[in-house]
Amino acid sequence: MMREQVEQQLEQEEPKIIGFNEDQYADSSDSDDGVNEFKAVFKKYKKRRPPPDFSEVIDVKSSPLLNSRHVFKPTDITPEKAALAEKLGLIHPSEWRVFSFPDRSGLYLLPGLLKKEMATVWLKRAFKYANPPNITNLTLHGKDVERYALASPKKPCGFLSLTKNATWIP
Repeated sequence: MMREQVEQQLEQEEPKIIGFNEDQYADSSDSDDGVNEFKAVFKKYKKRRPPPDFSEVIDVKSSPLLNSRHVFKPTDITPEKAALAEKLGLIHPSEWRVFSFPDRSGLYLLPGLLKKEMATVWLKRAFKYANPPNITNLTLHGKDVERYALASPKKPCGFLSLTKNATWIP
């Protein structure tokens, strides 16, 4: 089968969702020509000369662009929830706030949930989670991460995604 025929067949088999026109994130981050704008933005803020301009970066705690609310009502916080949060190294649930972008439904930020002394513990857990048998963007295609890293030690990995659907290019 020709490539075009396979693509047409996939398009025909793709289920259509009623009332759904387009992915609201697709037009702002990925384009049809394969250019991923994430990489350009990543490089913009990574560069050192000239230093990046952070005026467009949103300050979660003071931006008028975000909606903010408490995660739990005071009546929803049980002693069990508070004890679990304490055990996990999280701040008390009464202090949890969720921030959302009105123009990006489904994107929520929950900053400051970890107690400062637990941040390193969770960071170590995240690094451990990124190792096999868990799937990351480095192991998605069956690459031996250690051998691959040793083969090109001068090329650093810009980021690591803990998902099966990672299609970004570092």
